[in-house]
Amino acid sequence: MKPRGIAIFSKGSFAHRLIWGFAVSLVTLPALSANSAVAVKPLPTAATATNCAALGDMGKPGARGIFLCRKGYALAFDVNAKVPLWVVENLTRERSLIFDKGRRRPFTQDPDLPPGTSPRNEDFRGGVYDKGHMAPAEDSEWDAEASRETFYLSNVAPMVGRKLNRTLWKRLEEEVRNWAQCSNQLYVVTGPVLPTNVARAQRIGPSRLIVPTHFYKVVYQPSTRRAAAFLVPNAEQTGKEFERFATSVDEVEKRTGLDFFATLPDALEQEVEARVSSTPWRITNRGLDCQLQAR
Repeated sequence: MKPRGIAIFSKGSFAHRLIWGFAVSLVTLPALSANSAVAVKPLPTAATATNCAALGDMGKPGARGIFLCRKGYALAFDVNAKVPLWVVENLTRERSLIFDKGRRRPFTQDPDLPPGTSPRNEDFRGGVYDKGHMAPAEDSEWDAEASRETFYLSNVAPMVGRKLNRTLWKRLEEEVRNWAQCSNQLYVVTGPVLPTNVARAQRIGPSRLIVPTHFYKVVYQPSTRRAAAFLVPNAEQTGKEFERFATSVDEVEKRTGLDFFATLPDALEQEVEARVSSTPWRITNRGLDCQLQAR
């Protein structure tokens, strides 16, 4: 059944002729001069950080790089190294419980980066390095757009594949999701550690991506005021025991030049960032009612 009122827009009606005439007038407007005011999509800048939900209350850990805000994460991209410097996720219980292991999407160039700066799929040919997600695809299965954006090549870095990205690092990502599923809010920051001497760094592919020496993952839960930090060499690893790479947030900051959780009160920030613990929480009440409790 047609909804009431549709008939007034039928072909030949006054409303139809009025709208059609207006549309025609739009497409026949004269071309704008070079000095005319034109609405142009701006490149993402740090100014948009104040409205980026993915950052939550923690703010940006660094000022360098091109800031990009996505539906499920935020990042800063280094156009010289061609990798993200940091990627922030603000995970929640509800979002983390939605998980579709079978969903895979093609990697694509980032449409929001300046022309010629986004990595390309051919950069990873050769089989040694995977396109290592910084914000894992599995963290964004709660929304189709959020999931698709994790496959932008601005969200990856060259990571040893067979015995790191697909093993130990994958297990670390799974454990972080376990923590998120038992937490109302969990902040996660992931990224590469670049060589000290960038001029002599190993680069791969036509885009000349820098190969990181290590990868870090920093996790903070506001309700327990506990954090976990891991610093993993970008090399083949035996086993999946990520716990042996636990370190302090302070150490990751020292290696990267970043400042995590800078919006916390100074005394709390110092306490949280100095502690080293591979398992700062224990999970109680397994299942949908699970909770994280500080150890």
